[in-house]
Amino acid sequence: MGIQIDRLSFVNYRQYGTCEINFKKSEKADTQLFAIIAQNGTGKTTVLKAITWCLYGKENPRESNAKTEARSLPLINTHVLENAKDGEKIPVSVSFRFVTEEQNIIEFTRSVFYMKHAHADPTNSASAFTASVTPHDNSNTKISYDEDAAVLVKQYFDEAIYNFYFFDGEKLKDFFATPLKASIYNIAQVNLLEDTIKTITGRRNKLNKAIGIKIPAYAQLHQELMDKEDWIEKTEKEIERTKERLTFAKGKEKEYSQKLMGYHEVEPLQKERKKLEQEAAEIEKDELANNREKMGFIKTYLPLLLMYPRIKKIYQYISEKSAEGKLPPKIDRDQICELLKHKNQPCPLCHSHLTPEALLYLEKILRDNAISSNTSNFLSRMMSPLETAIDKVQKYEMRRDELRIRERNTEQHKRKNEAELKEVSQKLNVYGGEAGTANVAEWNKAYEKAKEEVVNYSADIKNFERMISSKKEDIGRLEKQLEECEKKQNVQEQQRKELQALKKMSDGFTKVREAIVDETKREMQEQTWKEFRSMIWKENTFGSISIDDQYNVAVYNMQGHIMTDSASATEAMALAYAFTLSVHQVSGKNCPLVIDSPLGRVSDENRVRMAKALLNIAKEKQIIMLFTPDEYSPAVAEMYDKKATVRHLNLSKDESVVEGVDR
Repeated sequence: MGIQIDRLSFVNYRQYGTCEINFKKSEKADTQLFAIIAQNGTGKTTVLKAITWCLYGKENPRESNAKTEARSLPLINTHVLENAKDGEKIPVSVSFRFVTEEQNIIEFTRSVFYMKHAHADPTNSASAFTASVTPHDNSNTKISYDEDAAVLVKQYFDEAIYNFYFFDGEKLKDFFATPLKASIYNIAQVNLLEDTIKTITGRRNKLNKAIGIKIPAYAQLHQELMDKEDWIEKTEKEIERTKERLTFAKGKEKEYSQKLMGYHEVEPLQKERKKLEQEAAEIEKDELANNREKMGFIKTYLPLLLMYPRIKKIYQYISEKSAEGKLPPKIDRDQICELLKHKNQPCPLCHSHLTPEALLYLEKILRDNAISSNTSNFLSRMMSPLETAIDKVQKYEMRRDELRIRERNTEQHKRKNEAELKEVSQKLNVYGGEAGTANVAEWNKAYEKAKEEVVNYSADIKNFERMISSKKEDIGRLEKQLEECEKKQNVQEQQRKELQALKKMSDGFTKVREAIVDETKREMQEQTWKEFRSMIWKENTFGSISIDDQYNVAVYNMQGHIMTDSASATEAMALAYAFTLSVHQVSGKNCPLVIDSPLGRVSDENRVRMAKALLNIAKEKQIIMLFTPDEYSPAVAEMYDKKATVRHLNLSKDESVVEGVDR
């Protein structure tokens, strides 16, 4: 039987006060047709408005809230509002409950609060929207709010096509005056296909651009990598050879040092030299440490020195203005706002009530200091980092002098050490020709040569190792480039494959779209004609109908002449009903119909026939019809009282609430 509206509940909503309308078949009814009879002004049309307000947040979805509110009374029941106290908050809500084809129960509720004012119109809050879903097995009910709830509305009663669920029979003459193509495409999911095709097209454009990006030459990068690896291999071999030379030189150094130590006369000099050489090594370490500290010093102070004139100027300006009392005052805006918010309560500081003059003065302070207070706070926060920067700069010269003294001392120590080493060497070189010291000068030269070689070979090894380290960094960079190059090549290959797949997909979706459009139009044309013929009693007048690409409907007579414009109001209404039913059929959504004044434009002689046609439709679909007593003629009543569920609504004597509903 499709989706079934189960209940409509009201709380202080317009004429309905607090009540509900149940849509449960009476025992005698053998159709899903519900006839609600009410005089104009009783709340007949309000039923339709309540449903659309609950689902979409507006009583007429075709109009904006602003337009609707401009000419509509507040939603709140006027009787309830009149009897409320000044300042009282009054809830207003509508709940719309239905049962899905799977027998799940879904209830949408929209609520708003109104506040009464003694000498002004009531004000209202923003509406809140919820959806509760209870599975058919009565397991846990799931509650959704606002946007999530709106998703459920779109699933079952999409606002874009609401006019195919809920409509006013009096306005059916304008049914085909509004564009229907967009709504039909929405129902048939053509829009979804078009959005999908657009998305695919956008992706294809991006892929085409990506594939067009040139990738660095892989072979060139690979050759550069191989060259560096070869260089490292050769250099590592050279390091090994240099280490061998170093070892040999160290052996010679040791050998000649021992020979010199073997002479009693020169042993003290050789010991002195060893001591000075150790001292030279420590001096070298001190030089390295001084250089590191010097670089750190430059890194720290250079930006400050460059900015110092500006920093000093800003600091002096803030200090001067502060001393002169010309800085904007610091005020606690939150505390003043709190005082103004609770102006009828005593001040928390002085415990006295603020005078009107004091309140006006506080408001003036807020206005005058809206920006200046923030400025004052900012300037105050700036003082501390400015002072820190100035203090650092002022210590610059002292710190610089400390480094210079340390460098000078190290340099002096180095020159003294070099002079003393030179002096020892000269003393050793004077030996020779005398018994017992004939070879000292020669050995001393050999020692110094070996020592020089040790220094040079050690330096060569360090230099080689630094260059290898640099080359390895280059190799790491090249490997990453090659990896990225390979990835890009692989990505582009995958992109080419994806592009081919997307083209096939796009072509396929385009064909499917065209097929759906053609099939939808054909099916709707057939179904509309079928439903129209079932409602029309002129068997020999109408011959066919057609639906064009814009879903405009044309009716032809038996001779093939168009007669859409000459159709009676009854026939136009029947055509609109037929088209709506075909929409339901094509969409696969067996949704209920809620029709206000369903027979209002039908002539008396045709009213029974139309009523009977709608009754037949109600065997498969729930139809809720809102009648005036004039529409609900005795002939219609005789038919519906037997086969439909009928409710009569009346206003109470004081016209405050609708009677005939469940309270």
